[in-house]
Amino acid sequence: MFQRPAFFASPTWGSIYKYLGLILFGITLIIGVLTYDSYGLSWDDPMQRGTGQVNYYYMFHDDEGLLTWSDKDYGPAYEIVLIIGEKALGLTDSHDIYLFRHLATHIFFLIGALFCFFLVDLLYKNKMLAAVAFLMIVLHPRLYAHSFINTKDVPFLTMFFISFYFLALAFKRKRWIYFLLLAISVGITINLRIMGVMLLCIVPAFLLLDMIVEKRWKWNSLYLITFVSVSLLTLYATWPFLWPAPIDNFLEAFNNMRDFRWNGTVLLNGDMIKADALPWYYLPEWFTITTPILFLFLGITGGAFVLFGFVKKPLQYLKNTTTRNNLAYAACFIAPFLAVIYFHSVVYDGWRQIFFVYAGFVLLMIFALHKLAALNWLKGFTYVTLLYFVGVSVYYFPYQNVYFNSLLEFKESEYIRRHFEMDYWGIANVEALRYILENDTSAIINVGALNPTPEINVALLKPDERARLNMTFWTNDKSKDDYYITNYRWHPENPLFYWGMDVYTIRRGKNTICTIYKMEKKDE
Repeated sequence: MFQRPAFFASPTWGSIYKYLGLILFGITLIIGVLTYDSYGLSWDDPMQRGTGQVNYYYMFHDDEGLLTWSDKDYGPAYEIVLIIGEKALGLTDSHDIYLFRHLATHIFFLIGALFCFFLVDLLYKNKMLAAVAFLMIVLHPRLYAHSFINTKDVPFLTMFFISFYFLALAFKRKRWIYFLLLAISVGITINLRIMGVMLLCIVPAFLLLDMIVEKRWKWNSLYLITFVSVSLLTLYATWPFLWPAPIDNFLEAFNNMRDFRWNGTVLLNGDMIKADALPWYYLPEWFTITTPILFLFLGITGGAFVLFGFVKKPLQYLKNTTTRNNLAYAACFIAPFLAVIYFHSVVYDGWRQIFFVYAGFVLLMIFALHKLAALNWLKGFTYVTLLYFVGVSVYYFPYQNVYFNSLLEFKESEYIRRHFEMDYWGIANVEALRYILENDTSAIINVGALNPTPEINVALLKPDERARLNMTFWTNDKSKDDYYITNYRWHPENPLFYWGMDVYTIRRGKNTICTIYKMEKKDE
């Protein structure tokens, strides 16, 4: 087990050690506040905000716009909170609204990392190990970037950390209030994404085991009834789509998420493949090539320890012990991959739709470090790796969302762009638009694109900047455009079919993620 370093024995360092989680949270919060306005707007953000709006007005103003909304079956709990915050702050301009959404989502992400810190400290009584867990979350490049721009998948990941904490606390303390908090947390988790039902299965399974092992039928039954009823009540209360027909609409939402309504194409290993015809290894491959190598090693090792430990001493994993929690973490990491493969679910944009599996994966990494604590070289290598990823995050800023690990990053120039989706949400477009505005003095500037991501990012500009831009997309007539912006989605090669000159390029590593072309007239 990790030992507290000797220098923590002094009163000053002892105080730092005691409040280490809050100190890490404070430092990362300051960094986030200083940099949150550097990130662009994701393709999905306007639609997500719309989901929050229609649910908010349905709940509080009897507006039935929700009933005809295309994403009415999306769990809206987090989006409703953002709409309430937006209105409480009196925000009316898109620039202010989306920056608020970015900052709020990032803070929520950091809260999730803090809950993971508390969880590891609860399980292992070791704040240094808990600090490693915190850093493994905030220093995962892709997750960090998405913590600003992704109000779908990152809040769901955060709720898994929170639910895991209350899961461990409830079974450690066995008090009614903790099962109540766990139930509320799980209800909200399921609201955000249907896959949260895994927790609705795990908790009752643990309680049934405790009934058999502990012979405390009365109290464990009370906890079970409290958990299930409050979880379902929380889910129902926070999801207006369920109100008219709770069971039927929940099943409809489940089926829709299992076979999502999207028939686009994605770039995988250099081939454009329809989202409903992806190979079984799509998600495993994306997870493998975009997660730091050491993290992969530790997570797989932790999973192996859980598997072999369960086979060797099954009773240790079935009794109410700290060790048993690892079964839940392993299940919440592996089961989503298997479910997607089994149901042939539609997935796209890398592995962002299953970001939540990283919650279980982090705790498997920590379990591996706990089991291998005697290997001082591994601890040292882990610390050095985390320090290295501070540098990686700085280098990729603010495009950590295009990070690939060393399995790909040393390939030849433009290899990744031509073989995998990079800036598929067009986050870099806001930098491109600002460049055009700063370097072109025209009163009105015509900007074209192959997809709507540049136009979406106009919402992040200030009103006077927006007024100077005339945006077009999905049209072959580029004769009136002054500039053309591309983030290479759906055409990984250079857009040579347009007559223009490359005037600004955004790159990370050996790959281009966004280019501005100044349009020129074709000679007749």
